[in-house]
Amino acid sequence: MYTGYGYSIRYPDGWTVKTKDALITENYEANGTSFNAPLETGSKLREAKMHVAVQDSCPGSIMIMSSGEQIDGALFITRSWDGAAAGNRYEGKTWAGTIDGKCYLLTAYLHSCNLGPDCGPMYTKEWDKAAYMKTFEEIVKTFRLQP
Repeated sequence: MYTGYGYSIRYPDGWTVKTKDALITENYEANGTSFNAPLETGSKLREAKMHVAVQDSCPGSIMIMSSGEQIDGALFITRSWDGAAAGNRYEGKTWAGTIDGKCYLLTAYLHSCNLGPDCGPMYTKEWDKAAYMKTFEEIVKTFRLQP
């Protein structure tokens, strides 16, 4: 379990924590803490992490998302997203909630290579997106605000 910046969250054994990690998605940039999944050697999956950021306000583009979920008694707006660039694929899901004047951004982030020189002959193993997303959903359910 990790506790910091006004929240706690649980992540699987074998994952690593990186504080002060920058994340860029199609809708926003945020600095926070990442919980990184171990990757299989030779996998096309290059990064798999749950990123949590606490900011003074939520990016406007996030707050117009249409669906939501209750997490620890608070409403979080949700949105799945994806994009591609130079043979790489970026995809994930964002949960954004404003609680006591702070924006909490929880982002499931997957980065894989799908073709071209960024993939290379050593990255050929497929990976299970559904399994990663299920794990991310389970991590989000453990998110708790701290007094």
